[in-house]
Amino acid sequence: MTQDPPSISIAPPKDTAEVNEFVRIVSQALVFPPVDYEDFVRREGRENITATYVGDKVAGGVILQPMGMSLGGRILPLACVRVVGIAPEHRSKGLGHAIMDHVIRDSYKKGFPLSALFPATLPVYRRAGFELAGSRTTYRYAMATIGKLKRTLEIREATNSDRPILEGLYAKRLARSPGNIQRNDWAWERIIDPPSWWPRSYGYIVEQDGHPAGYVYFAQKPGGHITDNTISVVDFSWESAEAGLSLLSMIADHRSMATAFEFCGSPSDPATLLMCESAIQKTTRYDWMLRIVNLKDAIERRGFHPNTVAELHLNIDDPTIQENCGNCIVSVSDGQASFKKGGDGRLTASIRELASLYSGFMSAESLCASGGITGDKESIATASGLFAGPIPWMSDMF
Repeated sequence: MTQDPPSISIAPPKDTAEVNEFVRIVSQALVFPPVDYEDFVRREGRENITATYVGDKVAGGVILQPMGMSLGGRILPLACVRVVGIAPEHRSKGLGHAIMDHVIRDSYKKGFPLSALFPATLPVYRRAGFELAGSRTTYRYAMATIGKLKRTLEIREATNSDRPILEGLYAKRLARSPGNIQRNDWAWERIIDPPSWWPRSYGYIVEQDGHPAGYVYFAQKPGGHITDNTISVVDFSWESAEAGLSLLSMIADHRSMATAFEFCGSPSDPATLLMCESAIQKTTRYDWMLRIVNLKDAIERRGFHPNTVAELHLNIDDPTIQENCGNCIVSVSDGQASFKKGGDGRLTASIRELASLYSGFMSAESLCASGGITGDKESIATASGLFAGPIPWMSDMF
C-alpha cells in the first residue's frame, strides 16, 4: 500500500537543536562560509527564524528582519526576507512556495505594509507577489580615477560608541534616497562590528566646522598580488562636497597598496561627480524585489510630491491577501495619499506588477509595454506622475 507523503508545516524552531539544524541547512543551501552557529543566531535573533518541516524534521526555513524603507521621503515598516533555504533532498516539493505564502500572510498579520528581498531566482518570488522594484549598483574604479584630491577637512577613526553619529548622518541620506532601508541593530552591527567570518571593516568620520559631516566604512580585499588588492567600501555618506572629497582623498591614499576601490550607490550617484576621471572599470547591478503586503497601508504611509494633486482608479488582483483585491481609489494632495474601496478600476494590475510602479522603479508606460498593466491613456499618465521620482536603490544587502 502506498504511504501518504510526510506533511509540510511551518513554525518557529522548538529548541536549540532545531535552530542549529536550520543554520546548517541554510548555510549549505546559500553557500555560506563556515559560520559560528551561536554568533549567527545571536546576530539574526532567534525570534526572527521560522523553520519548515517535512514530517517532524527541519527541512529549511527563512529569516525575517524587521526594518523600514524610505519611499517619498517617509519610512514604511518593511519585512526583509533573508536566507530562504531548503535542504537538497527536500527541494521540488513545494516547500519554497509554502514558506513564501507563510511570509506574506504572517507579514500582513504583523502589520507590515511591505516586504523585500534579494532574489536568487525570480519565478518562486514572482509567484508570491514580489517584483523587481529597485537596484543595488556596485561601481569599481581604478584608484587613479579619484586623482590627487586635496583633503580640506579633518578625519578621525570611528568607534562603536559613534553609532549615534552614524545613525544621524545616515538618517539624512535615508530621507532623500528612495529604497534605502531604515537599519535595525542587525544591519548596523554588520557594518560597524561584522562577524568573524567577514573581512574586518575600518571606519572613519569626517568633521566640518566642528560637526560630523560624513563617514566611511571599508574593508580590504587582498588579491593574488599587490596589484590586485581592492578597497571595498561597505558604507559611506556625506553632507557636503568638501566632506565627500576628503573621504575620497583618504581612500586614494591607499593607492600604494591597492589599485582599485569599489562602492555601492545609486544609479546616478553623486560620488561619480567628485571623481577626476569617469573611467569605471566595472559596474555590477543586482535588482531587489518588493511585495506590497497591505495595499491600503502602503499607499497611505508612502510620501508623494507635495505639488501633486491627482486621483487614480485602480483594479488590483492579489491571490494571497484578499483584502488587497478589487477596485480602489487613490487620492493624493499635499504629499499625502488616501485610499478607499470603490471607483471605476481604470488601471488594472496584479499586486506583483504594481510593486514596480509603486516604488518608482518603472513608469506605467514601461509596465504597459511589458504587459504588466492595462488602462486608458489618462490613467497611465496619472500613475506615472504619481509615483515618479529618483530610481529606488539601496547599498545594504540582506
